Amino acid sequence: MNKNAKNNSTVTPNTSKDFEAKRIEDLAPTVAENLNKLLETQNISAKELSEKTIYSESAISKYRTGKQFPLTS
Repeated sequence: MNKNAKNNSTVTPNTSKDFEAKRIEDLAPTVAENLNKLLETQNISAKELSEKTIYSESAISKYRTGKQFPLTS
C-alpha cells in the first residue's frame, strides 16, 4: 500500500439510533460495587462517609446494596 495514499474512510458520530444509553437505574450495581471498593480501600465506614458528605448513613447503605442510586438536585 502506498504510504502517501489518503485514507478514504469516514467517521460518523453516534446517533440515537446507533447508541442506546443506559438508564440511571441500570448503573446502580456499578455504583454499589465502586462505593464498596472505595470504602474498603480507604478503610472507612459508611458512617464516616456520611459525616464527610451530604448523604445520610441510611442513603449510603442503600447505595452500597444497589437499592437506590445517588442523585444530585
